[in-house]
Amino acid sequence: MMSNYYQKEQREGYLFFITILVFLFCVVFNVSAREDTLKKSSVIVKADTNHYTFYKPITIHGSLTRAIPQNTITKHDIRPTAQFGLYDVLMENGLYTTLSLGGLSLNNSVSVYGSGRRDISLRFNGRSLDDRVFGGFNLEQFPVETADKIEVYTGTQAIVLGDNSSGLLLNVKEMMHDSKTPYTRLRYGQTAYNFVASEGEYSQNFAPNWNFTFGFRRHVSDGRFLNSWVDMWNVHGKLRWNPQSNMQLSLSNIFTNYGAGTNGGLNDTTPSVSNAITALVNYSDLNEKVFRHDITLTGTITNADTTVIQNANIYFSHSLWNRDRDTAYYVNSNDSVRTSVFIERLVGITYKTEISPSTMLSAVIGGEGELQMIEKSVYHQEFNGSNLSGYLLGNLLLTESVRLTSGIRLRLLDGKFLSSIGGKLTIRPTSELSFGGDFSVSSRAPSIMEGMNLNSEKNILLIGFAEWRDNNLKCKADFFVRNISDIIIATPVYNGTTIINTFSVNSGDGTTVGGSVSAQYSIDQLTIFGNTIIQNSTTNGIDNKRFPSVKGTIGAQYEKQFGRSTVKGGISATVFSSNYGERFIPQTGSSILYNNNNSDGFAYDGVSAFIGAKLGNAFVQFSMRNILDADYWSTSVYPNLDRQLRISVNWAFFD
Repeated sequence: MMSNYYQKEQREGYLFFITILVFLFCVVFNVSAREDTLKKSSVIVKADTNHYTFYKPITIHGSLTRAIPQNTITKHDIRPTAQFGLYDVLMENGLYTTLSLGGLSLNNSVSVYGSGRRDISLRFNGRSLDDRVFGGFNLEQFPVETADKIEVYTGTQAIVLGDNSSGLLLNVKEMMHDSKTPYTRLRYGQTAYNFVASEGEYSQNFAPNWNFTFGFRRHVSDGRFLNSWVDMWNVHGKLRWNPQSNMQLSLSNIFTNYGAGTNGGLNDTTPSVSNAITALVNYSDLNEKVFRHDITLTGTITNADTTVIQNANIYFSHSLWNRDRDTAYYVNSNDSVRTSVFIERLVGITYKTEISPSTMLSAVIGGEGELQMIEKSVYHQEFNGSNLSGYLLGNLLLTESVRLTSGIRLRLLDGKFLSSIGGKLTIRPTSELSFGGDFSVSSRAPSIMEGMNLNSEKNILLIGFAEWRDNNLKCKADFFVRNISDIIIATPVYNGTTIINTFSVNSGDGTTVGGSVSAQYSIDQLTIFGNTIIQNSTTNGIDNKRFPSVKGTIGAQYEKQFGRSTVKGGISATVFSSNYGERFIPQTGSSILYNNNNSDGFAYDGVSAFIGAKLGNAFVQFSMRNILDADYWSTSVYPNLDRQLRISVNWAFFD
């Protein structure tokens, strides 16, 4: 059986290679014909000697909309830090509740406004990367170094521009290099438990209006506890072509080879969570391996004054999933193969037009279509179906200080109709103060692992917010109410005391109510900051303690510039109240309510500190996490790492 799968994978690899050769042949033919035409004409065209290009890259290329998202994380925010993936980047650039699995590069996630793992949608250049089988996406699998910027959307913008995104919609906009000389960047990172990370990137304009970019990423670690190893690498490449000043095409492929030991956290009978040697894990012999290709052809066309922007994607994804298991984890008597294998394929197309006839009004109109072909495994059924969506998002400046954003998304998923609608009102009476509200009603379709026969979850989310910004002080406060009807609840299936599977049903409703306050005050080079999140979550009226009821952070950072160089350092500490969290089940990607109070009273993260420097085009940072070596949990049965030193060196040449 295994050989048939790998032969199939090999054949599709040959097909991909032949497709690329055909594409390159067409490119060469096009360029040759164009040069021949120029030679025959009396027109003499000269390239820009600085950039070896006629036309500059279109900066809006790959964005979901030119409207300002809730947050934008740029490459300048990412590269100076000791981050090791998209989860780290989010936690350092937003106010989120962590859904960590206690180790680097594991399937870590975040929660915002009471959302869950499957309420986060990830996109690249506007095309979906979401995994239909498990729901959502393992954020750690995506190579962050491919990002020029990450657009973070919540509320109305999120549910209109993306599917299953009532928590967050993340859109990674591709890197856009434009250099005649070879641009290269190297990064090395290291921390506890033999965790080593490396990245490399090369880019160059190799012909007029043409750019080639290639890169890699590597993460490897033994893990703190038994069977929490990670062995992952990405290879990504991209061709960009600007045939006209108002047109841009890019063809990219991101290959992922992700392997991890999925131990399911610590067993209830473990004698001590602070001793990695004596700690007992739930799955000592359960491993995951994913081989994935994401191929994307993106095109952008604008008119002369960019009041009309058209964007389209044609894309293909292919994933080969392997789950290697001990015989004790088989799900039934018909499950007799140690390695559960299945293939997931999808092909899709997106198109959108953004019209901005004036500074008062803009609108995005778009549609998406996918064909999904997913093989059966012992954990889920076979699926061959379609996913069609159409949406409209409008921005209207009612007065100079009042803006209304509203939209609707209609979706037809394998014959089932889903809808999402929302509106956001922002009032800015002065340049420093803004406030408003966001109300949205959206549907989350069940994943195939949960069961296609289930009803979709209905999310009603109300957000109120206020923000003050001046030269020294930044303050923000918000409150939210999330209600989920037809909530999908996963219950464990046991073999003795071992969870071997989950069974999901629609069961009542869930409500999360909360709010947050954050402040940042700057005096010259010193910045003092603090934030607090308060929230309460119930399922069918019963407190489930999914999140800490109170979580607070306080810290300070000092930065000093010396010419082109910068040195900075900082310290922070986080405290939070007891919580059960949710237990993550790796076989099905589900989170189950787990009433085992691992954390009594208040806990803290052991204090973190860092010192970093920018020296020319090089960034160096040393970060010490959990200095006081505290034992704490952010997700049930998954203790966080103990004291650890992180080292990161990032150096760009010819930047």
